[in-house]
Amino acid sequence: MLHGSGEARIRAGLAYIAVNLTASLLFLVGVALIYGVTGTLNMADLAVRIPGIAAADRGLFHIGAALLGVAFLIKCAAWPLGFWLVPTYAAASAPAAAAFAILSKVGVYVVIRLEALLFSPLAGPSAGFGEDLLLGLGLATVTFGSLGLLASRSLSRAAGFVVMISSGTVLAVVGTGDAAALGGGLYYLVGSTLACGALFLIAEVLDRDRSPGVQAGEAVFDDEYRDPSDDDERNEPGLIIPASVAALGGAMLVCAVMIAGLPPLAGFVGKLAIFNALIGIGGGLSWTVVAALSVSGLLSLIAWPDWAWGRSGPGTNARRRRSSAPRSSWASRVSWPPASYWPSSGRTA
Repeated sequence: MLHGSGEARIRAGLAYIAVNLTASLLFLVGVALIYGVTGTLNMADLAVRIPGIAAADRGLFHIGAALLGVAFLIKCAAWPLGFWLVPTYAAASAPAAAAFAILSKVGVYVVIRLEALLFSPLAGPSAGFGEDLLLGLGLATVTFGSLGLLASRSLSRAAGFVVMISSGTVLAVVGTGDAAALGGGLYYLVGSTLACGALFLIAEVLDRDRSPGVQAGEAVFDDEYRDPSDDDERNEPGLIIPASVAALGGAMLVCAVMIAGLPPLAGFVGKLAIFNALIGIGGGLSWTVVAALSVSGLLSLIAWPDWAWGRSGPGTNARRRRSSAPRSSWASRVSWPPASYWPSSGRTA
């Protein structure tokens, strides 16, 4: 997380360390309480012993399980415990952010294991413990992530909010307590997590063109600092897009489609399975989850042009003052390949 140094990266990394140490402390306290009540930490043994816990000790067991859950909800950045994720991942180097975006789903996995194994319908008085809270936190996380996605001024921050949306979606599904919906959520989780990691890697390349202090020596492509409107050969009809630009543009498009849950990628299949299961259940809560996930996909589509071309900000304005800055940067062509065929109209990245 601290690789590459820099003030912003060190600040975010130290905050990340403090938050995770707190989560680790809660984890240890929760594990100690659970062991003290049940005498085991083996998940299979716990599932067998939980129904037989004495009524006087069940409250202490629930406190331990709650502390354990809070520790992993911090890890998966559930709202409001995920305040650390976006600034930390946005400041980290691209490979580190991509790796940690995948590792953040460890928290989601543990929450699923705890809820499905320890608090199943066979858990007696503890059955369904925390489901309503998970549903509320999941919906709040999806809402917060979607609004943050709309307000993001950079692709790296947008990718951080996408990680939160992905976690919130699965948490909300877990909170419904339906096994069929959870199966669709797990399928969605895999594809969306890989898309989040890829988005951080793409963001590092695109943000080079939008950084205020960027130098020509840092160019990704040879023609990055050349105005395409002054290149008669490039503007000839039928000229193909460079393979590297087309590849990055295709990757950006795949990530956007995956995150929005559009066909034919795994995001659509997973959400379709979730919707099919929840509609079959019926009820206000099920329709609330369906509506929230549908709106989050719509908002991600609305926000996507801002990922592609960026918003005007301090870094962008600094680039516009550079005499070498093109009127139509290669970043917009990467994000939306057909843009490379459009005539220059003064729009900048």
